[in-house]
Amino acid sequence: MSRLSVLDDKVAARATKAFGSMPAFYLLTLYGLLPLALPSAQDTLLYWSNCVQLISLPLLMVGQNVLGRAAEQRAAETHDAVLDELALLRALVAQQAEQPPAPATANPTTPKGSAMPDRPVDPHLDQAAQAAALTETHNGPTEPGEQRLLAAQFGAPNSAGVYGAPAPEGNPA
Repeated sequence: MSRLSVLDDKVAARATKAFGSMPAFYLLTLYGLLPLALPSAQDTLLYWSNCVQLISLPLLMVGQNVLGRAAEQRAAETHDAVLDELALLRALVAQQAEQPPAPATANPTTPKGSAMPDRPVDPHLDQAAQAAALTETHNGPTEPGEQRLLAAQFGAPNSAGVYGAPAPEGNPA
């Protein structure tokens, strides 16, 4: 590009940005209202308004083209950068696919020596037997003297060994 062409592009871009600003809007609005304040100068104001339009419209079109080219250039650069990143990600995924899987590690919350099997609860166990079963699976009572604390808060256990449960119908606890 020649230096004149570069200068033309800069002038057109700056003019487009200037005409697209709020101060330019306010000035042009005031200029459009001048015929109301000066009715005798209406012909002269109309002439200058037409001159401004004849000069500014082609200038704004050129400015829009210049700004559009710049936006297209940025979009192309962004597109190329995204494609480069995609190629890197594909290479990383391919590299990971070639590696053997990592060995499984033990669950850090599982107590040592416990396989934590699925353990169905026998409904015929009393409270003490349930507490013993929980202790064997390392999920024992959380408080020492838990039975005494439960009895103090909820009263004595019912015939099924459950604290705070309503009495079965027809069979008071």
